[in-house]
Amino acid sequence: MRNNGIGSFLIEEIAQMAIQQKIGGCQFLTVEAISRGLDNYSAVGFYDKQNFIACEYPNPTKATRRMFRPIYLQS
Repeated sequence: MRNNGIGSFLIEEIAQMAIQQKIGGCQFLTVEAISRGLDNYSAVGFYDKQNFIACEYPNPTKATRRMFRPIYLQS
């Protein structure tokens, strides 16, 4: 299902839900992005395009990389 815009749509919907919630103050979306998987697939590039920022250095012994995106992006 890659390259259909579904992932981007879902991230934006989640961000809007976080902005609109009234109880707590959410400032970031956080993910554990697959950095190496089957067939050398990496989700890090996708999340990078969605304005997520890696918050740890690449670790060759770890299959994921933690990334975050501020909820309130400046245009």
